[in-house]
Amino acid sequence: MYSKHQGRPNVITWRQFSNKGYSAFASLHRQVRIGVLSVATLAVAAQTHARLNDMVVTPTDEKETIDEGEMAEVTVSGTLAPLTQLQSARIVSVLSRQDIEQAIPMVDDAHLSVPKYHFNLQAAYAFAARFYLYAEEWDEAVRYADLCLGSEPKPLLRDWANVATMTQQVSAITQHYISADLNCNLLLMTGYSKMGLAFGPYSIYSRYAHGAYLATNEDGNAVNIWGASMTADRRSVYYSGMKVYTATNLDKTLFWKLPYLFEYTDAVAGIGYYHTVYPAFTADECLLNRAEAKVMLRQYDEAAADLDLWMNNILDTSVVHLTLTPDTIQRFYNSVRYSYEPSDMDPQGLRSTIKKHLHPAFAIDAEGSTQEAMLQCVLGFRRIETLQTGLRWFDIKRYGMEIKRRVINAAGIPERQTDILLRDDPRRAVQIPLKVRQAGLEPNERN
Repeated sequence: MYSKHQGRPNVITWRQFSNKGYSAFASLHRQVRIGVLSVATLAVAAQTHARLNDMVVTPTDEKETIDEGEMAEVTVSGTLAPLTQLQSARIVSVLSRQDIEQAIPMVDDAHLSVPKYHFNLQAAYAFAARFYLYAEEWDEAVRYADLCLGSEPKPLLRDWANVATMTQQVSAITQHYISADLNCNLLLMTGYSKMGLAFGPYSIYSRYAHGAYLATNEDGNAVNIWGASMTADRRSVYYSGMKVYTATNLDKTLFWKLPYLFEYTDAVAGIGYYHTVYPAFTADECLLNRAEAKVMLRQYDEAAADLDLWMNNILDTSVVHLTLTPDTIQRFYNSVRYSYEPSDMDPQGLRSTIKKHLHPAFAIDAEGSTQEAMLQCVLGFRRIETLQTGLRWFDIKRYGMEIKRRVINAAGIPERQTDILLRDDPRRAVQIPLKVRQAGLEPNERN
């Protein structure tokens, strides 16, 4: 289950993790800092607590007891998951840097017939780049992103210009988006999911999908550093623009990304399982991860070059003619209002923009600085790049962004606030599943 570091006898590194493995963690009476695992995974073993003593080997030397021992720590901002009141403030590592450094050289693609559906070497580099970015180790994030992208990243990026030439049907575009033949898709994963319905041209789940207000004010269709999302003759500035669906009880503004797949178990009865396929790692996201790390290292020109490459890959360059520099980025973002700032037209401070106040646990320069403006740019670009794939939540947590929940009126404008997610809101820790709480594990705190 675990091994001890050479030269550090009381530091434990965990090699495997499972439901039973969680039971061992729980017996340590400590907290767990999560790097890549879900809270659900970590909260499954309360009912097996009686067997915990049989699952942990206690060192015989009193100086090396588990209670006095130190755990190899992975610090990932905003991911501290409290367990029970009995546990102390000590921390257990579920994934150490040593694990990554030792594992990546062992990754071999030679035996894989379809590497994109397995944890291949390029995906491992992208994973390490994201891991170190979230762990705030900027040099390591850049190093692994470089290994993933090579000296010339452009051929690895999604070919949006080619997508624009394809048959513009949702099935064709979404199937292409998850193709294993594309250089940009580094790791593809399957799942039982209705994401293809929720983020597709269907009326179902409209209430929970991505609507017009967010699109036109905060992300894809908002006025951005390149200008408006449409030209004067109603031509999208994107090679493959957002699709708008509006009707009674229907409000979706989406990029076509994840496919709607259905596996029939009984074709006559019309029943079966909903599926989708999604790219867990892409070269495009890795490029933006590298840009963020370079901003934090104050390598502003190099970061701007990465941002420019991403922008001019997704935008139709026959329509948009712009080169990003630290100066152009700073001037534009300093001209944009922060979200939720009250004004004469919005005395309640309900309206939002592409820019939010940032409150990360790590230090950044003051608002209006080159660094802060470039971080706003990175986060905005990544929001567009990862829209509908679930990664925005991690940026919200890492940067302590506050989010207002609002009621949108018939005119499509926020009318009143019903809730707010504050920077230190306990709801940022996902709630432990009901069955586990019913088994006796104390729930995460709520307001």
